[in-house]
Amino acid sequence: MSRPRVVVLGLVARWPMAGMVWQALHYLLPLQRLGVDAWYVEDLGAPLYAPRQRTMITDPEPSARFLGNALAQFGLGDRWALRDPRDGSGFGLPADELEDLLAGAHSIWNLCGAARIEERHQRGDSTLVYVQTDPLTEQIRAAEGDLDLRAQLERHPMRFTYGPGILDSEGRCPAGLAWTPTRPPVLTDLWATGPAREGAAWNTLGTWRNEGKDVVWQGKRLRWSKDAGFRALADVPRRAGVRAQMAVAPDRPEELGALRQGGWEIADPVEISADINEYRRFIQDSRGEITPAKPIYVDTGSGWFSDRAVCYLAAGRPVLTPSTGEAGGLPFGEGLVALGSSDEAVAALRDINGDWDRHSRRATEIANTFFDGVTLVGEMLERIDFERAKKASASPAVAQSSVTWGGRT
Repeated sequence: MSRPRVVVLGLVARWPMAGMVWQALHYLLPLQRLGVDAWYVEDLGAPLYAPRQRTMITDPEPSARFLGNALAQFGLGDRWALRDPRDGSGFGLPADELEDLLAGAHSIWNLCGAARIEERHQRGDSTLVYVQTDPLTEQIRAAEGDLDLRAQLERHPMRFTYGPGILDSEGRCPAGLAWTPTRPPVLTDLWATGPAREGAAWNTLGTWRNEGKDVVWQGKRLRWSKDAGFRALADVPRRAGVRAQMAVAPDRPEELGALRQGGWEIADPVEISADINEYRRFIQDSRGEITPAKPIYVDTGSGWFSDRAVCYLAAGRPVLTPSTGEAGGLPFGEGLVALGSSDEAVAALRDINGDWDRHSRRATEIANTFFDGVTLVGEMLERIDFERAKKASASPAVAQSSVTWGGRT
């Protein structure tokens, strides 16, 4: 009997950085462990980012090489395709085989809404699944009249989101669409490492400022950029007496100067993100992560959590970050500590350093309990199958009894 097939649509070629690869891998590899024939597919045609040049390019070969090399490390070297839908050119699986791949899939998972859904994605009996890693912006745009976006969302019979707090009791968002909450998956065995070495730095990696993604909802501007949060942490390392490193690129000299004066070492985020193993080492070699969250997630009580922070937890590295609300259901306290004011951040760092081993053990426990990739992805498969069976049968009991994935029942 052939294995069921799931196709993950992503953004790795368009944004060839390690964090994007790990995000995709944390779906592809759990799918494989659940007995699924997992594939990665991405459309070409749009400009692609060249991180070291910090510009957009049209030549897809560097992105294809980056993607192929990364996936090959995990046995997926022959399980991917980059194709330009306009002329069929690309890399990996040939265009004619790609059509059969999509048509014969159990489901097609549109990670981050990477692909614009067209007729070629809707052939056969595949279920289209939207996996939203950055909640709220699209829901608000759809609610405020973006008909094209709403139509794209509605083309996915199943929609998952990292934002449980934006849903009402029936799982509906501000636009009235139904979503199912989930969390960012991780595989702890890929990140497990030993205790932090003497002198290891607290660190983080990300983007200092994001422009053009703020939204206004019910008269309030919701900001999508973390720059204000980073500025609030500027003097925390010096005051806490800890070593800290930020792989973030402030765009103003005065901001960079304030960070360095406050005790931050500044690393190049491009060099760290250029290689998936270097990215993993950056996290594993740390003492933990200290990072703000985007105000849009905190101010709305979204319950969102970072797919980078889960990698720190999986490595046994404590995470100090703001809580985004009780809807997330996460046990802030040990291993995962809520970041408040700068004074509270100083106190929290001192407390964690005072019993780092205890916080490290708890971080791993949280990763295994709340973010285990096989568990979360298995639950998604079960929910997809439940909805497929419910659609085909008027009896929910029949739908539930049909679900079995990788030994899960």
